[in-house]
Amino acid sequence: MREGFRALLASVGGILLTLGIIRSITGAWGLGTALLIALVGGTLAAISFFAPFFSHGRGRDKAEGG
Repeated sequence: MREGFRALLASVGGILLTLGIIRSITGAWGLGTALLIALVGGTLAAISFFAPFFSHGRGRDKAEGG
């Protein structure tokens, strides 16, 4: 996964996670909607964090002989 895309994914995930937590505490949205937004954001952030551990040299690295 390219570094720029990983950074974007982590940023969007962090924003959604924070937004969902704040909205669930303040009650601005329904609790289910806010927690769903937080879950999606946390999942995006986790994917961007753990992606390098599961790449196993696929894609561009393998083409370059790595």
